[in-house]
Amino acid sequence: MFIIIGNKHFTHYRGRTRDEFTCPHCGRDFRFVLNTVSSWFTFTFVPIFPYRFRRTLECPYCKTQLKIDGATYDALLKNRTREKIRKI
Repeated sequence: MFIIIGNKHFTHYRGRTRDEFTCPHCGRDFRFVLNTVSSWFTFTFVPIFPYRFRRTLECPYCKTQLKIDGATYDALLKNRTREKIRKI
């Protein structure tokens, strides 16, 4: 009998920042992507419960993720832009 446990990370897109930031990795100026990353404990590949949440800014060019604190994230979240999803 095998018991398989592990973890899985889910990224939730929250929008883009209104202001442009310079990426510390690639050095380009972009409107960064706001994400919330949740880590889940899994049992036999089924997510059971979340155990960690992180707030990140992601560079749309090089995909570098920067961790930010909750107050900064909330301020950026209030001033975000939301793109409409295009149906194909």
